[in-house]
Amino acid sequence: MIPEDVWICVDFVLEEEYYELALVLENKNGEQLLINLDMVDGRYGYSWIVEKSHAEMYRKMYGENNWKLILDGEVRIGMTREMCRLSWGTPYDIHRTLSKNVDIEQWVYQYSSGRYLYFEDGKLKVIQ
Repeated sequence: MIPEDVWICVDFVLEEEYYELALVLENKNGEQLLINLDMVDGRYGYSWIVEKSHAEMYRKMYGENNWKLILDGEVRIGMTREMCRLSWGTPYDIHRTLSKNVDIEQWVYQYSSGRYLYFEDGKLKVIQ
């Protein structure tokens, strides 16, 4: 999938391997793609789906450069929680600490991978 490619839902099926509902998407070249419904609400690896109207809204809100980073699955210091969630998906766990009137959060992405994000007052401060 190419970021920002437009895919139209042409059918939905019961996927045969795990018996889950899936969407059949098709692009302008006639290529088809099967997407399990659990992939629609968030990220699955680096494939995720966002409605075109939402994509335009995010592009305007965050700017072209930040939106490209999000589409590429990248984060950078200074991003908001929402931008990081769009880029990396929902964390496995969130740890919150209140210290000297500063709200600190640690987002954990799969303990085994060692991927952590640290936020202070809603802004990304550390990437580990």
